[in-house]
Amino acid sequence: MIGNPNDSFLWKRFEDNHLALKRGISSVRSGFWGIFMLIFTRHKTCFCVLHCEENEIIEKQKE
Repeated sequence: MIGNPNDSFLWKRFEDNHLALKRGISSVRSGFWGIFMLIFTRHKTCFCVLHCEENEIIEKQKE
């Protein structure tokens, strides 16, 4: 970069913050998926029952 040395310093800080943000988002996303999978596996039967009931209701409405 041409110009003032402070510009490159600011740019470096911006890049560091950007990387930290990316890392934070990915860890939050993996944490969310971990929680989701935990809930999903624990309540898998509930999800299946609800889903089946919904399908039956939809099928009855079609008739």
